[in-house]
Amino acid sequence: MVIMKAKVNKVTIQIMRGDVYSAGTVGIAVQTNSDLELNETLLAKAGPNILRETSLIGWCDVGSAVMTGKGNLPDPIEKVLHVVGPRWGEGSERGKLAGATFECLRLAESNRLKSLALPPISTGAFGYPLENCAKTMIGQVID
Repeated sequence: MVIMKAKVNKVTIQIMRGDVYSAGTVGIAVQTNSDLELNETLLAKAGPNILRETSLIGWCDVGSAVMTGKGNLPDPIEKVLHVVGPRWGEGSERGKLAGATFECLRLAESNRLKSLALPPISTGAFGYPLENCAKTMIGQVID
């Protein structure tokens, strides 16, 4: 469900409620840790090939992201961006979140992804306040 839609320069931004798997985008970003451990939902939906890809990559720094294929995820998904955001309270959270967001956008652009579902990175289990997250991530998209 689209909550808000805005056009910034050549980019259309939609704020949506739901999960990235049903967003209808060619790229999806999923939260992970530096060891690139897959969450149960992604592993169940994408299958073992995506696990093999992340195992070959091995590591991703906090504030960064890596890209894999889609495994068994349905079309139109083509790529999965595994993003490592900061845990609230670890220090330099805003800069790390900005870096993670920027890296997702850079990967999407350099791989010519026409659309990307980008969830609120580091909220939930990582404890990042949702409002702070939104300000930082939207700021990166606009820049």
